Amino acid sequence: MRFATRQRKIPFYPLEGFDLIKVNDAKKVDALSDSDQEKLLEVSREYSDRVNDQRRFIFFYTLLNTGMRYGELIGLKWKDINFDKKTLKIERQCIFIESDTMPKLSKLKTKGSERIIALTEENIDTFKKYRAWISEMMLPKSDIPFIPKLDGSHLNKNFGRTTMTILTREAELPYYAPHGLRHTHATNLANTEIPMKLLSARLGHSTVTTTMDRYSKPKIEKSIKYLEMVQK
Repeated sequence: MRFATRQRKIPFYPLEGFDLIKVNDAKKVDALSDSDQEKLLEVSREYSDRVNDQRRFIFFYTLLNTGMRYGELIGLKWKDINFDKKTLKIERQCIFIESDTMPKLSKLKTKGSERIIALTEENIDTFKKYRAWISEMMLPKSDIPFIPKLDGSHLNKNFGRTTMTILTREAELPYYAPHGLRHTHATNLANTEIPMKLLSARLGHSTVTTTMDRYSKPKIEKSIKYLEMVQK
């Protein structure tokens, strides 16, 4: 509207004098408990085996173990996974501008979002088993999505929602949004001794401050440890 005013398309800026209303009603997403994580992992394996669709399991498993964003996972290709170096490269995402069923590849939101995520040996073994399953339907070429539709294209936006709806229902748990798995992964790591800078880089946060504000909680035990060091 300001641009239109400068271009004399409209005589004046209609919102002049209005104050922005700050709304702080964002719903807080709690991390899954250890027991719920284990239950959902077990259910995701059982369900995927039962319906012969390992994409449901690998979707849940990958988000829980890497902390990727949903769009990053949908945009992930086989060429981004280095099985020898045990790394996963994130350099693109899928966005849904036109509709939930028409994914578009896009650059990542920030430069910090471009990153390499370290994988464990267990992660690699799981990905290899998944690759063997998907090879029965299509050749997982380098440019094919890591989790594709059965025609080899990128998943739609609702795949994550339906997957979590199915898994939480099977586990008899309340619905848990796909993005919450990123929060759960970050919380799991934050509860270890991982350096905050390393966690920030893994999550693709633009600054370490963002990570510290969300996941760094002072531990009373450590306070006592440092106090004893300077005790007079």
